[in-house]
Amino acid sequence: MLLVLIVFFGAKSVHAQFAAYYCAKTGIYGFCVGSSDVEQCAYNYCVSYGGRSPRLVGSVVYEKGYAAIAIGYTANGGHAIGVAAGARTQLEADRLALQYCRKYGAVSPYIDARAFDL
Repeated sequence: MLLVLIVFFGAKSVHAQFAAYYCAKTGIYGFCVGSSDVEQCAYNYCVSYGGRSPRLVGSVVYEKGYAAIAIGYTANGGHAIGVAAGARTQLEADRLALQYCRKYGAVSPYIDARAFDL
């Protein structure tokens, strides 16, 4: 069973500072920071890395700050992901991403990507 955490911070808008897409079928994700259309950029990265049916799992709109993506496997071998963005420090983003990934089933999650948008 695959567990995915969806975290959204900030107000809704057409433009965002950070976005991440995740494909549950392959366990592949893609993210983008600071682009004029980060959601499309993140989607494109996920597909280019092998994602077949990506879903938006994190988006921060007009909230600059630190981001982290944690990944891991569940006890039965499924994929899990935790995304935190818009944090005041990298330590906070890492802690939250790991916490979310564990909450949704990861046994030994680890930080796989970090980002900062000025």
